Amino acid sequence: MAYSSFTLDAVQEAFHLEVIDTARVFADIEPMQPSELLTAMLARHIPLAIAIGTEKARAELIVAGVLAELREQLDLRISFFSGIDFNVDADASLVGVCDFLVSLSPRQSSLKAPVIVLVEAKKEDLIGGLGQCAAEMVAAQRFNAEKGNDIPCIYGAITSGVEWLFLKLERQKLYIDLGGYTIERCDRILGILASMVAQTACGFPNGRRIAVLSRVRVGETSRSRCIPGVLYQNSPVYGGLSDGIQQLYLSGSTESVST
Repeated sequence: MAYSSFTLDAVQEAFHLEVIDTARVFADIEPMQPSELLTAMLARHIPLAIAIGTEKARAELIVAGVLAELREQLDLRISFFSGIDFNVDADASLVGVCDFLVSLSPRQSSLKAPVIVLVEAKKEDLIGGLGQCAAEMVAAQRFNAEKGNDIPCIYGAITSGVEWLFLKLERQKLYIDLGGYTIERCDRILGILASMVAQTACGFPNGRRIAVLSRVRVGETSRSRCIPGVLYQNSPVYGGLSDGIQQLYLSGSTESVST
């Protein structure tokens, strides 16, 4: 048995999850403006991927481009992997290949904890992919714990390239955002993915909270934008940032670090 064999009911029973259907987890996330390059690429690749009609085409022509854009907009402070073996716990059947993994480590040559986002590409049946994606999220939770790099939430996405369905795993609670999003609003999808990296869509733990500033390219110019969220100070993402692109939120007030 592997990730692809799990149904949502099987994951819930095997790992004692509380499944919560909602349409509000990612509803208020700030959009992230896509680059002109991504916009042009999607205009070309979406009709082609739909015409080819396979999961592989949708993954390669649409999903990979969106994740590569996310990495660029976050100044290469994350890594993502495609078609990678993610064998975490054979006894619990948490083994198999993941379409895409996003890690908070900037190291691209090999997968390092913490894994933050799991993305599964599907031809059409997004709901049918819930079990597989949820099992991969549980595996990521265990992988991070084994590596001593726990984070509050693990996120997932199931997508046809055009339609996107998002999930959040917080301890034993699995939230499924049934609102649904489409690639026509790529800015919303990028914003949601960025919020996952920043842990914005997860309740803030006690202690310091950090909002990362990323560069957003607009034509030939660029500007800074703030992505509020949580990054631990021992995280590779935080450790790699210069003082000029950090803001610390302390006890609900903002202490700005000058650029």
